[in-house]
Amino acid sequence: MRAWAAYWALIHRDVKDMADRTSAVHLLSYDDLCARPREYIARMLDHCELPAEHAILDFADILRAPSYYRPDFSKAELEAIMQETGDIAGRLGLATEPAA
Repeated sequence: MRAWAAYWALIHRDVKDMADRTSAVHLLSYDDLCARPREYIARMLDHCELPAEHAILDFADILRAPSYYRPDFSKAELEAIMQETGDIAGRLGLATEPAA
């Protein structure tokens, strides 16, 4: 599990560094996308200079965060994940403390 967290951190560190260097990379939060899909799909289309067609934006009406998966990490596992990912999670504006 710690290795997967380190892998996640490595990938996200590289992507964040790339986004900081160029406007060609547009980062968005998956949680925000699921919470406000029309707004974030419109932002993605705008960034890619694509038309905001109704068919594409209508997809927003069915976009939801999955409800079938809830990780069951122990407190120690959550702390290990945060040790591996905390620095990049903070740079990305994500939680840097384990959820209670």
